[in-house]
Amino acid sequence: MAATGTPTPNIGLRIPQGTDPASVDDINYNSNLLDTKLGAVGNASVQDQIDSLNSKINILSANTDAISDCDSISSTGIYKAVNSTLNTPIANNHFVIYHVQYSQNEAYQIAVALGVRLFIRTYQGTWSSWSEKL
Repeated sequence: MAATGTPTPNIGLRIPQGTDPASVDDINYNSNLLDTKLGAVGNASVQDQIDSLNSKINILSANTDAISDCDSISSTGIYKAVNSTLNTPIANNHFVIYHVQYSQNEAYQIAVALGVRLFIRTYQGTWSSWSEKL
């Protein structure tokens, strides 16, 4: 049976019209397409993703001052945390802190540690505990 589905705008899945008969060709095409797209995402290692993030931190020059306390950040941005910075996921470590401030009472932080460790926490009036994601 010939393909009958109308392609979706993002990845081209074939979606049948309400009056179209079910098409095994469309189902197989969609299954193969999803497998290919999801496989490509899964093949990018966590290390590759972290390396990509870290490569974008060129805005942090060697002379950029480190923050003194992760809890005191209130503006969206990328920050440097060092051994003396308070409220990091692990004491005595260096981090790059990605902070997103949604409102006065809502924010989140992602901390990437030297040694390739990733942590996240949220703020909704008070900070949650850091949670390691790797």
